[in-house]
Amino acid sequence: MKLYKLDACTTRAFVLKQNKITPNISMYLPKKLIMKLKNPFIHGTLVIKKSSIIQVGNYNEKFYYSQDYKLMNDLIAKNFKVKILKAPLYHLNMEGNISVEKKDEQEYYANCVRKNIEPRFVK
Repeated sequence: MKLYKLDACTTRAFVLKQNKITPNISMYLPKKLIMKLKNPFIHGTLVIKKSSIIQVGNYNEKFYYSQDYKLMNDLIAKNFKVKILKAPLYHLNMEGNISVEKKDEQEYYANCVRKNIEPRFVK
């Protein structure tokens, strides 16, 4: 992080029981573009400078099932330097997690991030 003067860094991940690596093609696209469609950052691999997270206002608890997406969107929108390492250094469980169990709720909050609006339904 010091060498490349990064504000945040994540890595790719092996998706358990699916024999694939994520993110795939999206990691090569411009971050501002891909953030309009999805969150290409693996939250479990996130390393972020404390000063950077404070500057964007920390995690916004109003975005209950998409706090990480909101955080990364704010970082990218404010031109913080964020990198995804090409090496998959994490094993990602995609069974029985929030993305599966609360898919509709997560999509609602993610759409609020994409539309840059405050969620109406706050936990």
